[in-house]
Amino acid sequence: MINAYLTDSATLIISGGLDEINRPLPGTPVEIKCRFEFSTKRVTGKTGDEVVAAAKVMLPQDREISHMDKIKFKEIEYTVIKIQKVKAFSKGFTEVYVK
Repeated sequence: MINAYLTDSATLIISGGLDEINRPLPGTPVEIKCRFEFSTKRVTGKTGDEVVAAAKVMLPQDREISHMDKIKFKEIEYTVIKIQKVKAFSKGFTEVYVK
């Protein structure tokens, strides 16, 4: 049921990991269906500090995503700052906050 709300197209840039001196390696781009909701919100980042998110992105629950990935929407590349699984509808979805 959540798929009916995923009306936006974006590119998920899956992290290629880090090289031997901890520099990010090029990622793999994957086209995804999602829902972008632009509004600022203070969220707690993965390190415990408060960060202001520029948008919330809704993804299907089965879509794997990590904090090292990036999301490109309308030619702007966003950094993932918070990921949380939400149980709603019959399946649930993943909320990703980006900056």
